[in-house]
Order: sequence, then structure tokens, then C-alpha cells
Amino acid sequence: MDAYVDAAADPEVATAETGRANAGTGGSVQARSTSVAITGQTLSRPVAWKNDKTTALNEGVKRPAEAGQFFQMPPLVMRAYREREVPVSVETVKGESATLRIEGTKPREVTLRAGDKVPGSSLVVVRVQRRMEDSKLNPGGQTEISVVALRDESSGATREWIAGVPSQSHDPVALVEDAATGKRYIASPGQRFTAEDGSEFLVTAVRPNQMVIEDVASGEVRTIPLRGPRG
Repeated sequence: MDAYVDAAADPEVATAETGRANAGTGGSVQARSTSVAITGQTLSRPVAWKNDKTTALNEGVKRPAEAGQFFQMPPLVMRAYREREVPVSVETVKGESATLRIEGTKPREVTLRAGDKVPGSSLVVVRVQRRMEDSKLNPGGQTEISVVALRDESSGATREWIAGVPSQSHDPVALVEDAATGKRYIASPGQRFTAEDGSEFLVTAVRPNQMVIEDVASGEVRTIPLRGPRG
């Protein structure tokens, strides 16, 4: 199961195990299916999902669909959740902006300010600052350090990244299946995909027990609960 997480680090094809041998019962081994990043993909035609009170009340988004109404979206099933650790370092801090280097298959640098999200993660920059701390190299002295404070929107936990000190970004990713086609995709916050009829959708959150999808045109959302490998 760990193999599917690789697709979140690099939007190339990754392989995910979809079956195991059923020894002694005449069962067969299913072939390993290919999972691709959901961003830019075209899924099946939307079907009507009935929204419940949980969806309507718990999502802090532009326009949550009202309980009892129907939400048109491809028939997605959330099969698994993982957090992918990606090395991150604070390169520079200038004023209220910080430049971060995100490692991985395709390393990149991004410049962020308070309120910005770290790409592909649930982390939001709370503040960027310089401060004085006791020096480890010069006892009794102080040294200036550059700090980026962040908050995890999924858990509410906070953390700090310090320039010159390697850090980790815990990127949430979900393995989702289009029930109409059986195809599987890797979904991360901020990724967009379309349906067969041209409707566009945005993955707004990926959590351990659910993911949230927004209809870009209407701003309405749908919560998809974790269902597990089968069922």
C-alpha cells in the first residue's frame, strides 16, 4: 500500500496494490493497478450525492451545500489515507516573506507570506519573523535566527521551521477510486479535476477519516468518508 504515496511526490504514474492471493480457496491474484495524480484528470459523469447535516455544518468553505440537497459529482470512494514526509528547508527570510525549498522528485522553491499554504500540504504560514536566541556556539551570547511558524489545518497543531535546520512537511494524500470506472487516483489538497460533462472540482482537504471536494462553479462541497480498501 505504501507505493501509492509516491505519486503525490511526483505527478507521474505510481503503482498501487489492489489485490492479494487467496491461497487455498481457488482465488486468483488481481493485477496491480496504476494510480495517477488526480490533478488534470477527467473522471466519469457526475451522479447525485445527497448531502447530510455533517457536510453542511462542519466545512468552513465558501458555500457548503445544504442538508438534504443533492450534489452532482463523480462517484468517488476514498480508499486510503497516508501522510508523506517531504524534506523542507527555510532558505531566506526577507521582511514578511520566506523562501522555502521543498525537496522530492522535483525540488522547487516557493516564497510565502502569512496566510499562504505550503503547496500540496495542509500547513498554513502563521507568521514569518527574525528573533534572537541564545547561541549554542557562543555561550552567553545571542544569535539572530529566521523562523517560519505554521499551523496544520487538519489537526490544529503548530510548528516552527528555522533557517538552516532541516524540517519535514507531512503532506496528506488519499487514494481514491472512481466507482464507475474502477480507476484509482492520488488526491492532495489543492488539486483540480474534471468530470466527463466538463464540471470542474477542487480537492480542498484530505484528512485521516475523510476528504472534501468542492464544485468550482457553485462553491458547494461534499465530504467523502474513508471507506477502506473494499466495500
